[in-house]
Amino acid sequence: MRNIVAKEESEDMANNILLKTAAVFVITVVCAGDMGAQESGAELMVFGAAGVTVPSHRQAIDVIPKPVSIKRRNGFFTITASTRVIVADNAAGEASKLIDALAPAMGFGLQQAAVSQPRERTIKLELSEKLFRLGDEGYELDVSAEQVTIRARRPAGLFHGVQTLLQLLPPTIFSDTRVEDVVWNVPCVEIVDYPRFQWRGLLVDPARHFIPKHDLLRFIDTMALHKFNSLQIHLTDDQGWRIEIKKYPKLTEIGAWRDETLVGHMRDKPRVYDG
Repeated sequence: MRNIVAKEESEDMANNILLKTAAVFVITVVCAGDMGAQESGAELMVFGAAGVTVPSHRQAIDVIPKPVSIKRRNGFFTITASTRVIVADNAAGEASKLIDALAPAMGFGLQQAAVSQPRERTIKLELSEKLFRLGDEGYELDVSAEQVTIRARRPAGLFHGVQTLLQLLPPTIFSDTRVEDVVWNVPCVEIVDYPRFQWRGLLVDPARHFIPKHDLLRFIDTMALHKFNSLQIHLTDDQGWRIEIKKYPKLTEIGAWRDETLVGHMRDKPRVYDG
């Protein structure tokens, strides 16, 4: 009997050691994750004695690709129908894209306002030639409880900053129809980002597997969300060009035809084809 009790006590002790080790392991792995040392607000899941998981008060910041720098702060900026988009300099085009991206899921369109019309709780887009370190595609995103500010040197940088802002919102922001009962919170954060590679591309091959146009357009939107900047489309896998492009009429006037073929001429000598 004593042996049985001793064995049970030994097993309980081993389980407690494993539980404590697991808690330390989880904390270590999460803290050393993608956010690195600059993301002090990573979500920690600690296993207590009762087996309960307790998340921290801060939510992890998940942005793809990983920005150059992220600094998490307390609080949220909430986008509502009264939020205004403040446009500085010649950033109106990118502001319109932001408004169009938010409208379907939110069910309302934000209004633009000039810098000379100061308001509380605004989203501000700025272009500045002084931001040399950001290059042509980099941006700074500063989110406080009162304002969201996106700064860039070029419109392309503002566009990428908008994509990051979309990723920080609840995932339902990508819905094509209005989403009910959602608070459109953006975590307070300071992000600096610029591309590590000038060419960031993907290949689509509709020559071997046909793709509907609407799927291809959705593919391009997904690329933009992840800050790709080059799309290679393998349109044809043949010696002839079959697709009409009005800007380049000779592609089909000349390139759609072949003078020779092997079909019906396999035994001919010499073999002349692909002229």
